[in-house]
Amino acid sequence: METTIQINNYQIPVKNLDKEFWPVEKYTKPDIMKYYAQVWPYLAPHLANRPVSLVRYPEGIAGSHFYQKNISEPPLWVQTCLIASDEREINYAVINNLETLIWSVNLGCIEVHPWLSRIEALDYPTYVIFDLDPMAPATLSDAVKIAGFI
Repeated sequence: METTIQINNYQIPVKNLDKEFWPVEKYTKPDIMKYYAQVWPYLAPHLANRPVSLVRYPEGIAGSHFYQKNISEPPLWVQTCLIASDEREINYAVINNLETLIWSVNLGCIEVHPWLSRIEALDYPTYVIFDLDPMAPATLSDAVKIAGFI
């Protein structure tokens, strides 16, 4: 089943509105879209002008997922940025508006991974990330302690 939602000046066709992204909690695709619409004013500055990799969960959070970098034939409101890699050119999405974020959720995207740099200066990151993933026997508490030393 497909329906159309209006965001600003754009109509976005949305499919599978009954898709549960979190089956235990019963959170559906529209729930996630509403949440992202609510937090958009806070999220927007952190995504502005940054290429993103989409992490798509077609069967919800409990199913398999994959990373999508290259975007072919995006809708008009989706800004993209063509970046050369060693093997090919990749057309990344740039989430500069709520329409693009909702479009990504419609694709099953639950999380986005923005670049640490902006498209104006790809070789000059404005963020640094320390990824502290505790692995057994380490705990989250251990990771918090280590983060205090950084």
